Amino acid sequence: MANRSIPDADNVAASVVSAFGGLTKATKALGHRTHSTIYSWVRKGRIPHWRHAEIVRAADREGVEIPNDLFRGVTVVRPEGEGVR
Repeated sequence: MANRSIPDADNVAASVVSAFGGLTKATKALGHRTHSTIYSWVRKGRIPHWRHAEIVRAADREGVEIPNDLFRGVTVVRPEGEGVR
């Protein structure tokens, strides 16, 4: 039986949630009222492309380091114009 508390190394969403310090902290940092949206990302193992900029902004605001290669080739433009690849 798999231990569900250990995120899959290839699960981008779990990596993002972990970087924020867990589901509750990620939910608050991203400005969501409930955790259901973020939890669905973790279950699916991916984050919709149109949410990437939101995550980068929240990470910048909260001082959370998100690895530049996390989104695997998707370019996310930060408000000041610096791209993330």
